Amino acid sequence: MPRHVAMTWARRLKRVFGVEIERCARCRGRLAIMASIEAPAVIARILAHVERTWPERYAAAPAVELQIVEFLHALGRQIRQPLLVIWDGLPAHRSVVVRDYLEALDGAIQIEQLPAYAPELNPTEYIRGYLKQHELDNYCAPDFGSLKHRARGRLRSMQRRPTLVRAFWAQAELSL
Repeated sequence: MPRHVAMTWARRLKRVFGVEIERCARCRGRLAIMASIEAPAVIARILAHVERTWPERYAAAPAVELQIVEFLHALGRQIRQPLLVIWDGLPAHRSVVVRDYLEALDGAIQIEQLPAYAPELNPTEYIRGYLKQHELDNYCAPDFGSLKHRARGRLRSMQRRPTLVRAFWAQAELSL
């Protein structure tokens, strides 16, 4: 019986989209993977756009589903090339609103879902855990604004530590 060999996300991106994500096209240096958190003001602007564009279809949709659609829309506008989005099993990810939006894009955004009940495969879970247990462990914020400022600063600091980022991917058993 043939042995099953798992394909890395980097290899899959290269095979499906012809996108090399491990090496810079100009200098051939190693590239890092980054995650994005959108600003609340941007999310509000995008939600307002969706409500203007598709008011009858999305009027009754839960806010989280609209936020997902707006995030995908903003991501597509910023990156402007085919995207592969890897996400967990949040029910809103599978909602009619999100599915309709993705189908309207004619494949511009491809979705891969992590297996159910497998947070250990999601590097974001390790980032969140490290932030809570190491970067913000004894921080007692006087208000939400202070907590938000401190968390963003610590996340930016984590971005500048490639060894740490690689460790999160290694823990998730994903190769860079």
